Amino acid sequence: MTDLKPQPSSKEAEEAMLGCIIKGGNEIYERASACIKDNNALYYNNNKHVWIAMNQLHKDRKDIDMITVIEKCKDMGHSIAFHITGLDVEPSIHKVTEYSRIVWERYMQREAAKSARKLYNTSFKKYDAVKELIDEHMRTLEELKNAQPNKDKDISDIV
Repeated sequence: MTDLKPQPSSKEAEEAMLGCIIKGGNEIYERASACIKDNNALYYNNNKHVWIAMNQLHKDRKDIDMITVIEKCKDMGHSIAFHITGLDVEPSIHKVTEYSRIVWERYMQREAAKSARKLYNTSFKKYDAVKELIDEHMRTLEELKNAQPNKDKDISDIV
């Protein structure tokens, strides 16, 4: 029997990050987008649609706020104003980098699991392709490692 686990994600971090961007606009979007390098980092579809709309607004050099995001979502065929107006716009915009890092870390955890499954399945069928997949998997693991906060402390920080 397989022990299935839910995919790593944080709806709260995604929504807090999006709320910060709606509250803080383009400057806060730029801080968040420094962490979020792939639209698929957002696990929940409504959040992903909002993020993609924000990406497009930023690319088009338009202001990012509640109304422009709602309208861009409508233009893209996603009538999710109810979702956007329900986003938590109270979190501190100063924590957007932390929220973004959590979203990216969960995404990299999903990617590592996907890569491991691919490596496992390929090892039975195409042994010659395994080396390439190992290299790919190692890059994914390195990205996951880099996404996690560093808990190493310098002795001078402790003393």
